[in-house]
Amino acid sequence: MSDNLNSRTFSEHLHTSFRIPMPSADPAQLELVEVVESNLSPALEQFSAFFLGPPTLGQGVRSLEHDQMGSFDLFLVPVAAEGDRVRYEAAFVRFREKRG
Repeated sequence: MSDNLNSRTFSEHLHTSFRIPMPSADPAQLELVEVVESNLSPALEQFSAFFLGPPTLGQGVRSLEHDQMGSFDLFLVPVAAEGDRVRYEAAFVRFREKRG
């Protein structure tokens, strides 16, 4: 996973659209609605990015496209229904780089 996919980068793109190419259909549209950091350990970078999108995606690795962030894959998990859309979570946990 690219190091530029961090909480700050996602936060800079709140309320923007991400596309998921779909076979034999128009791309699915997701909106980035929230970024939540969890600073439970100084050694780990932990955050979640939450998206709203169609209920048809389910859980799994999806290829996302964004006009500024480019293309990348995320593992999305549906976590809640919100009206006619579903909230999906992409959770990130990785060791922070040691600075010396």
